[in-house]
Amino acid sequence: MSNDYVLLKDKVIGNEAIHYKICPTMDLVAIASKDNHISIIRFMNWQRLFTILPNTSNASSITSLEWSPFGKMIAVVYENSSISLFSIENSKLLYSISPPSPSPISLSNRLPIDSKYKLIWLNSQLSNKGSSTNSLMYNENNYFPSINSYNKNSGDVTSNNNNSSGSNNVLYSSRELYEEFDILTCNDSNGNIRFMSHGILEIASLNIYQLLLDNKRIKELNRIKIIETSFCLKYLCVLIENEDTGVIMYVLVDIQVILNRRQEIHEITLEYIKINRLLEVMKSNLDDIFEKWGESMSSLQSKWVEFEKLLGDYGYSSSIEQELLDLLMSGCPTPPTNQFICNNVQIKKLKTIEQQCLTIRDQLISFLIPSFENIFHSLTNLHNMSLWKERYHGLLDTDFISSLLPIVGVFGIRLQFLIKLFGNLHQQYQSFFSWLYRIQCYSNQIQMEKKLYQPFNEILIMNLLQQGLKLDPIEFNMKQYQPISTDYFKYNNNENQQQGNIFEMFKEFQIKFQELFKPISKMIPSQFKINSIVPIYDYPISGGQPNSTSTTTTQSNSSDIKSSILVTEDYGIYVIVYVKSENKVILVHRNDKSSSQLKYNCYQLETNQFIEDMTFYDQDSFLCLISQIDTERKKKKSTSIVQFQVSFKELEIPLFSINSTLLDLLKEVDQNINQSDSDTIIKQREINSQYRAQNSVAFSVSNKRGISSVVFAQKRMQLYDLEDQEESNENENMDESQ
Repeated sequence: MSNDYVLLKDKVIGNEAIHYKICPTMDLVAIASKDNHISIIRFMNWQRLFTILPNTSNASSITSLEWSPFGKMIAVVYENSSISLFSIENSKLLYSISPPSPSPISLSNRLPIDSKYKLIWLNSQLSNKGSSTNSLMYNENNYFPSINSYNKNSGDVTSNNNNSSGSNNVLYSSRELYEEFDILTCNDSNGNIRFMSHGILEIASLNIYQLLLDNKRIKELNRIKIIETSFCLKYLCVLIENEDTGVIMYVLVDIQVILNRRQEIHEITLEYIKINRLLEVMKSNLDDIFEKWGESMSSLQSKWVEFEKLLGDYGYSSSIEQELLDLLMSGCPTPPTNQFICNNVQIKKLKTIEQQCLTIRDQLISFLIPSFENIFHSLTNLHNMSLWKERYHGLLDTDFISSLLPIVGVFGIRLQFLIKLFGNLHQQYQSFFSWLYRIQCYSNQIQMEKKLYQPFNEILIMNLLQQGLKLDPIEFNMKQYQPISTDYFKYNNNENQQQGNIFEMFKEFQIKFQELFKPISKMIPSQFKINSIVPIYDYPISGGQPNSTSTTTTQSNSSDIKSSILVTEDYGIYVIVYVKSENKVILVHRNDKSSSQLKYNCYQLETNQFIEDMTFYDQDSFLCLISQIDTERKKKKSTSIVQFQVSFKELEIPLFSINSTLLDLLKEVDQNINQSDSDTIIKQREINSQYRAQNSVAFSVSNKRGISSVVFAQKRMQLYDLEDQEESNENENMDESQ
């Protein structure tokens, strides 16, 4: 047995592994099971670090996952096309992105029933550390207090669809995450492809089918489906199959606008990240404040209801406020008032409500106001950016930001007034409760405790009673306060609860900030255009379906074609396709410097071989899982990891417009193909024969780590080091799972 790769681990997986990815920077593997749990495992000693639990706000199943370039986060896409970002440091949900709007074109007759998704997270490899533009660095040193301190009372999760759950916001605490520009893409079988800067801000989306229909060279798209996608900052490469004609082609979309505007996009994304974090801090603190205040008001108003009932039992028709005003003026309580103060007033609970006013006021000063001020600071930064037309034209709307400034100002004035209200209310309650306590002690002939009694102000008590004890004093005063015209800011003054009023304002506050970043998601995709559409293979169609061999199925489905696309740093395009019905491997290369030429090669596999999975390892080689068939028993005999050298014929085929001419030239090349032999094989290793199950075998490869994970029937995983070799007898000493 050839042992060109080192077997690192061989373990049984507890639950069925539907998706799995190796971390690009650490010895970690993420395994998603059918129950939507994601296990993060250190594979060198197979230690389970933690499990990421399912997002409670999303009942859909996981369909794909991807590590961030730094390995600090993991992105998960669900069946409903929503995306969640999780922290690898503490397994918490950091950010969630809602599903995109439905495609404007009907695709019901073109798509497979089951939707499939793919995530790609690309680092630009363009460091900003040496950039002269200081704002490219994520710098929060100028915030006082520091941004991390704002989270003291809030477990905040950033989300653009209000899917909140408790978490620690680690996403924003690591500056290294933002020193380089990166893009997360998500594509589905409906043809939707989304681009998200840092996995957070959606900067572009397109529908590849609509883009093809808009191209005059494509007349119709019937049974078209996406096979594979890959991209760099200059090109998006999409491999598609027309099941009606048997043509496999790749579509190269020019997305160079992302490359050209990457610094501007990066700067805007940093401001978006900070603003959204601070908005979530504000929302979390507002929730906490009004929850506390609601509990206090509920407790206090229940006492006034008891007082009213007591007055009714005595036959009094006066209000509770009138009774207390009479007592304040005369110093002589009526029988029901005396009974209520002596028996129903618990001064320590009332003092708790009084203290709550101070606590809320401090929370407003310590968290709400600093968050708001820093949001305003970021908004002014964006406004200054928008005035720089040479760089930010089309990415930011100066007029909209200018109209947003007074709206933000109104909300800030409201927050300042809220601080003043709670300060005044603390003084009113302090005087009112001390006065009640004094009467209670006098009536019960007990001595007052110094810590419960403080001198009171009769004017403050009268003001409180005149407002009405059963009314929420915060709600009452906020409705009365109209310092400036509210034409800029529409909110509902008829809400019964102060929480509804202030949150209507805050909701509008959030919506306006989301609209602030919409121009970038409109301008970027408007610059996308099709660079070329290249047919690379057409398999024979018989009765509307591809021809079959003894080793393949009789229908064209997702398992008939395996493929991989590699887009290199110099923007070279490498495409590899395995057509199971023909048992062929097709290689295509397009050099960006000679974009009018196409390099091509084709390998014919032996009749007793077929490929289970494949991927590019680098631009010089690709990896395959190749299984051998026992022709007599018609069963799988063995499976091997094989690394093939990428090589092309000594000819370059000129590209034409999409027609049969190019396909005819490619067919001529196919006539001279050879059987794949040892000359093209760099390394190979047969997988331990103990696990030659008849079920599916698949793998995931980390190019950066040089690690491959092979999964058998979704229940067993082997990990191989693709860079090292071992002697044949060393395999016997490997750690085997029981």
